[in-house]
Amino acid sequence: MPVNIGLARLSDHLLLLTVVVYSLAMLAYAGELAYGRRRVKAAAPQREPELALARASAGAATAVTAQAGDGAASAASTADSAGPAGGAGTAGGAGTGGGAGTAGTAPPRPAAPAGPWVRAALALTAVGLSAHVLGILTRGLAAHRVPWGNMYEFVTAITCGAVIVYLVLVLRYRAHFLGLFVMVPVVLGLGLCATVLYTAAGPLMPALHSYWIAIHVTAAVISSAPIAMPGWSRRGFLAPSAGSCGDCRSRKCLTGSPTARWCSASRSGHSPS
Repeated sequence: MPVNIGLARLSDHLLLLTVVVYSLAMLAYAGELAYGRRRVKAAAPQREPELALARASAGAATAVTAQAGDGAASAASTADSAGPAGGAGTAGGAGTGGGAGTAGTAPPRPAAPAGPWVRAALALTAVGLSAHVLGILTRGLAAHRVPWGNMYEFVTAITCGAVIVYLVLVLRYRAHFLGLFVMVPVVLGLGLCATVLYTAAGPLMPALHSYWIAIHVTAAVISSAPIAMPGWSRRGFLAPSAGSCGDCRSRKCLTGSPTARWCSASRSGHSPS
């Protein structure tokens, strides 16, 4: 079937739009790393009364449960002198005091809201990803085949998958501070596609006319994006400003996510398993 020239040109324009939007998102992520720490330090005094109230409430709960535990222990000692039933009373009193004491643990620190740089960067990333996906789909419709028949299309698909994986990490672990380390290779890869690897939309080479291209190349695209993320997140793990968002949950997401555990294990020389 002949190539749809209109869709092919639309795909090229969408790719250029994707590069521009991703570049703006990259600058926004860089702004968050540069100025986010100042915003958190300025907002810290405003959150101090809230944290002090939470610590006071936790301390009062701990004191009350400790008094209850002491009273139960005294009653159990008195009952122990009366007969064999005191052993059960002692165990019950100890269990009550210990269980209540555990409930007095201080609550976790409330999460800091995302700053304007992060919100702008994530919005630009979402817009760029929409243009990216549309560019890949229109490329496939223009050529009437799967849109990864050459290196240009393959790298375009891998970078799209990497951005999708990054947004999943943001939604699950709030790992938005990895944005700069993701967007830099993505923008470079798409720029390489637009300048060096560009190939006009057309039919596959005769050697590639096989149903296997829709299987093994698709599997390579799906697996390459998650594999690329540990390398990029490792750079975020080593960056001194990785926790510049000031959010303890964001720091935990860096050290608690499966990707970061793989990075930490590889950094220390141990097996990720």
